[in-house]
Amino acid sequence: MPAYNVQSTVDDASHFILTCEVTDSPIDIELLEPNMTTLKEQLDIVPQMVRADCGYANEEQIQSLEQQGIECIVPFQEEPAVKKIERENGITFTYDEKTDTFQCPQGKKLLLVSKNRKFRKHLYNEYRCKECDQCPVKQKCTKSKSGRTVLRRLDGEWLRTHKEKVQVEMDLYSTGYNLIRLKNVEIISLLFEKLAQWNPVTGFFALLSNIFTKKKQYYLILCS
Repeated sequence: MPAYNVQSTVDDASHFILTCEVTDSPIDIELLEPNMTTLKEQLDIVPQMVRADCGYANEEQIQSLEQQGIECIVPFQEEPAVKKIERENGITFTYDEKTDTFQCPQGKKLLLVSKNRKFRKHLYNEYRCKECDQCPVKQKCTKSKSGRTVLRRLDGEWLRTHKEKVQVEMDLYSTGYNLIRLKNVEIISLLFEKLAQWNPVTGFFALLSNIFTKKKQYYLILCS
């Protein structure tokens, strides 16, 4: 059906709309970097950081923006359904950097059989297990007659680091929110008494107590 996709960038501090454009792109995945280009062209602004939802999780564009000095906080989609089913069935693979091999839950090795295989714009090394025939979980793991294969992405470390950065950002937000909620639902002195009984690390609680008994402005800084 005829439809349009509205793209906008908003200043994090003032909440002013900086750019707003109508596009005919059906999805957002290719529009993260173009939005930053529009911001530069129209207002001559290059942000220090950009936050976007998972619809903009384009790895190539995120890497390009970070190479330009723009930090990106963009979460990636959850694991594919197939990977989730395997994990729930206990089918996981552990990589050993020293031997450059994978190990399956049954203790079998997956050996390197191919290097620099291109798949969906990225390069991978391919590993295969040659001991799958008598495996008790083969039917859940693979239908391949040549054995189960696993791909290891060569630039996977960047992706793992980016995901961890996004997770840390959200952990800080949720921790700050919970600290504010604690202040609103519990008397601070009683809270510290309960915490001390739960885990009596006196040095840590003494530090927190000093923070909470300072002027209000310090509390706001802690939770901002």
